[in-house]
Amino acid sequence: MLPKFMLKKMYQKGSLQQEGEQFSFKIVNNLASGTVISVDPLKVDEKEYKPTEITILTEEEEFPCSEVSKENPFKLAKGNEVQFNVKGELESGEHTLEISFKTKEAGKIAFDVKDEL
Repeated sequence: MLPKFMLKKMYQKGSLQQEGEQFSFKIVNNLASGTVISVDPLKVDEKEYKPTEITILTEEEEFPCSEVSKENPFKLAKGNEVQFNVKGELESGEHTLEISFKTKEAGKIAFDVKDEL
């Protein structure tokens, strides 16, 4: 497993935004290209959001996290930015996000970050 301090650098600080009935945040892959084969539920301040409530927006496409699998992976090239759109509303203030997904190359990637809305 990769060290958390390196993984936390993927999170784009200040990207947490509320837009209507959904919030979003961004990660930038500054490590190495990888193949994402599953996305775990997202936790924000201990509240869990299922993959069915999350969509991923890349430069090329938008798709539900629930569709990501070994049979239907998505490539996360080094340098690529990915936006996660989550159904739900957050209050203003600081929030802790626990992000976790699995790649073919490195296995489970899991880290937590704090950001302010």
